[in-house]
Amino acid sequence: MISKDYEALRGLLEEFRREAAQLDAQIDDTARKIREAEAFLAVYTDSQPDDIRVFSPRKAEILYKEEIRQKETEKSVYEERRGELSQKRETLEGRMTALQDVLSRQRKNVSSRAEGAKKQYEASMEELGGLAEKILQSSAWIERNPVQARQDLAIIARRLKEAVDRVRDVMG
Repeated sequence: MISKDYEALRGLLEEFRREAAQLDAQIDDTARKIREAEAFLAVYTDSQPDDIRVFSPRKAEILYKEEIRQKETEKSVYEERRGELSQKRETLEGRMTALQDVLSRQRKNVSSRAEGAKKQYEASMEELGGLAEKILQSSAWIERNPVQARQDLAIIARRLKEAVDRVRDVMG
């Protein structure tokens, strides 16, 4: 994954987190309004003492019927809204979890590739060091045995090309 793609995904994750915080605030506000409506309803339905409630021909529910109905309607609207917000929050949480998993796997892949590249680089450097020694030895053979020296140098050239290709793969 390209660094720009990774950063774009991290940006999306941060945006999701901000949106989740906003949803949490809206859910809390809606829950507060539900509690207020419940308290209002409790005041009107339980406002009369027991002895008045028993002996009075009128009930508080009848006297404040319109206010009670309005608060019950408000409460049901707030409860529905809270359900919608909670569902959005759960969906957003699922997306954030999936995105975090992708980013985590990407971090692991990058670090494992970096370790593999480092090992390959070190092995290539070690091989290049050995080839440098072999060149020095072959140069001593040039005067004594030119055929053997040419064969050694051909082998060295082939191994150098292989080492260079590996280093290019690591860097590429």
